Amino acid sequence: MTDQSADDLASKTYRTYLYGLAAGFFFFMASVVTINLAYDPANLLLDDQIKAVAKLMEEGNYVSGISNLDMLALQSERISLLRRPPDTVVMGSSRAMVISSEIWPGNLKNHWVNGAGIFQFCQVVEGYASRSILPRRMVLVIDPWVFNANGQSAEATSLDEACRRFTPAGVKVVASSLDRQQTAKALAFVSLGYLKASIERARQYGVSSIAPYWRRLSVETAATSDPPLVRGGLAPEGYRIPPEAERTISEKKVAEAAKAFGLDNKAYNLGNFRELSPVYAQTLLNIIDYLQNAGIEVIIGLAPYHPLAIKNLAANPAYGPIITKAEDFLRKEGAARGIQVKGSYLSDICKGPEFFDPFHPRASCHLRIFRDASLKN
Repeated sequence: MTDQSADDLASKTYRTYLYGLAAGFFFFMASVVTINLAYDPANLLLDDQIKAVAKLMEEGNYVSGISNLDMLALQSERISLLRRPPDTVVMGSSRAMVISSEIWPGNLKNHWVNGAGIFQFCQVVEGYASRSILPRRMVLVIDPWVFNANGQSAEATSLDEACRRFTPAGVKVVASSLDRQQTAKALAFVSLGYLKASIERARQYGVSSIAPYWRRLSVETAATSDPPLVRGGLAPEGYRIPPEAERTISEKKVAEAAKAFGLDNKAYNLGNFRELSPVYAQTLLNIIDYLQNAGIEVIIGLAPYHPLAIKNLAANPAYGPIITKAEDFLRKEGAARGIQVKGSYLSDICKGPEFFDPFHPRASCHLRIFRDASLKN
């Protein structure tokens, strides 16, 4: 064999190796995408379901079978369907999820979002402001973590496009989180992390969980004229109806969980939180001032923690001081603006049986907190 022939053979072998490598990579990624699309553990493909659920709710239906739904997208869609201003809008995290017109009779909309931070507050208020359908009353149930910038300095902190109307001077505004969420959704289907979640879903539910996109739209999302007390779901007003197993959990189990809550440094959304973000704090004040200047009555709610969890949180130097600082700030700024601040994070206003878990109050607790505010209106 000549040197030229040997070089040609080596070159051909190398090209064959590269082609095989590329084909193998393509096959692997195609498999990843196929599995992720089939199982879609976070229901990323269900944008149509979000629209369907919002429409059902605005038509006066209860809905069930909506696990893993993107709550912020749902709230934005619900607002887009409104034709007239509600009397009362409630905004907060899942700690505000059971607030209903039992407290404020009339047309009430609850726009709770899991773990709601400053962006979610911006998004909901901007949704109403941009459509000129601001309510008569806005109840802001604010958690301490609304001020948590996760260690970012004021100079490094930027705000979402939805906060542009409320952004403090000199603070950078970046692309909408909703736009970034759409990009993230697309990238998720090539993600190995999402593949891991898909495999876990397959392990738990088997082939029956494939193709949630069309199967769930027709089967799992159910509209009913009566509250779905067994499966749980959402009411037309937007408040959550916990499933029966959650509503009937024993007080003993809740107490056991509460006794352990806050002992370590992993309490929900309170990590790396030592100071109130001045950017987030001013943005929140700008939201409040905007609402008051528009003639909207603003009420601030501070949802308490379980009495047994309070002891741990108050004693833990990672939590007690910053939670107290957040409450002091809200009370001071509320008083300066003539705003009612109801509730308290670390006071045992509500008793053990009034909690679903260490930090989610039941409706009876909210009734206790807001009773005076509702009587005055």
